[in-house]
Amino acid sequence: MIRFIYLLGSLLKFAMLLLARNIGLYKSSDPRFLRDFFEDAGGSFIKFGQLLALRVDVLPDEYSEEMLDLLDNVAPFSYQEVREVFLKEIGVPPEEVFKHFEKEPFAAASFGQVHGAKLKNGSVVVVKVMRPGIESDIEIDFVFIQLLALLGDIFYKIKAFKWREFADEFIRWTREEVDYLLEAEKAERMYQNTRGSPTIVVPETNHNLTTRRILVQEYIEGFPLSRIMKGLKDGRLSKEGLQKMGVDIEKIPHIMVTELIRQCFVDKFFHADPHPGNIIILPGNKVGFIDFGIMGESNFHNESSFIHYMECVGRKDFENGVFYFADFSAGDLKQMLFSAFPVTITDIEMQELTSELSKHFAKTVMKIVGGRVEDLHQMKTDYTTLLFEILKAGDHFKIKIPKEATLFIRVLGVAGILGKQLNINFLLTQEIKQFFESHPIDSLIRDPLSTNLFKRLSREKALEKLSAWVTMLYERDPGAYKVVNDYLSRYN
Repeated sequence: MIRFIYLLGSLLKFAMLLLARNIGLYKSSDPRFLRDFFEDAGGSFIKFGQLLALRVDVLPDEYSEEMLDLLDNVAPFSYQEVREVFLKEIGVPPEEVFKHFEKEPFAAASFGQVHGAKLKNGSVVVVKVMRPGIESDIEIDFVFIQLLALLGDIFYKIKAFKWREFADEFIRWTREEVDYLLEAEKAERMYQNTRGSPTIVVPETNHNLTTRRILVQEYIEGFPLSRIMKGLKDGRLSKEGLQKMGVDIEKIPHIMVTELIRQCFVDKFFHADPHPGNIIILPGNKVGFIDFGIMGESNFHNESSFIHYMECVGRKDFENGVFYFADFSAGDLKQMLFSAFPVTITDIEMQELTSELSKHFAKTVMKIVGGRVEDLHQMKTDYTTLLFEILKAGDHFKIKIPKEATLFIRVLGVAGILGKQLNINFLLTQEIKQFFESHPIDSLIRDPLSTNLFKRLSREKALEKLSAWVTMLYERDPGAYKVVNDYLSRYN
């Protein structure tokens, strides 16, 4: 009830501030105002804003950059409460488990806090302890988030995106985040994937001491990227000083981005929340990843087309890139066609239509790209902004990026922003190009002949959708309508 009253008060406060801002009595940019609201609401809203920053199809870049700096600073809970969590989870207090346990946390956030400790064998570890009562608090947060999502779908609609779907996705992820056993499984998977890497460090998890509310992991001794970036900005750190500590900060973006691409296309499992607080820089130009609450898997439909698309991005081959983009993003269209046509029609015959539509969509996009190539080179615009415009153009083609692909594209966008801040000469497309030069596409595609089968709709519902779609094409895009109508006439 306390949490409910607090959130209600926060909403009312910012409603009044919004009114004051509209009449000139309060000054704040739109991105900053939104960030201030999320920080004031705290709890799940911090995570909601950070995850929102990773969605390329939702927020403009200035909002995303602001959301990435969301601060999750809350007062720590007492050691007595930490002790009670240990007693409930493993039956003994921390002082009986560890050789030494720091009673004061070195980091505290909405969902939990982190203590330093030493195992009885002398190993240094970090211990995440979940905040007591957080499970009930986040359920209250979810009620408000779902309400705001409903209002967003009514008053702030975005093509190819529904706020309620995003809210549902966020709620699913957040429920997983308050179960450290699930995070431990993800951390273990990434640890095994990166073992032996000369440049990447992932903490080993102590599964014997990890429970739903306690997570014990190896301590990575290094410098949080957030602290380095802040130090470079305020002058307390310099690139020369970092060099003396064994860190060439201009090499870090290359190592970080190459690893994220490798995770997606080789491991098929990637860190989906690479904000500066989750990146540790170690001497010797090693990059450490921590916090595995949000992870992505590249197991979406038509993965091979996504790989080809990313390779085209690296080569700046827009025309072929758009073709592959349309192919892997047309899942809804393919499901509708797959369900509407008789099962006697082969996959090859079905692919014929989607390929023709992809070509038509590519022509549409090339008109959008037009003279924007030079703007991309001069950084007057970026690839995520252009992609947002392409998504709008693809609405009537039923173009919708798979969630995991959207997540990875935004992860690369975030890494690109960080890279440019650390090294002015950093080019994301160059890093992508270099990756595919050292990893041929054929080696990344698991089975080029395999397809992910769609869940079949009822034929009656599919035909109804198909009819409505063809009518819409007739009104909005005569060229696409002709392509579809010529194809359908062959099977009438």
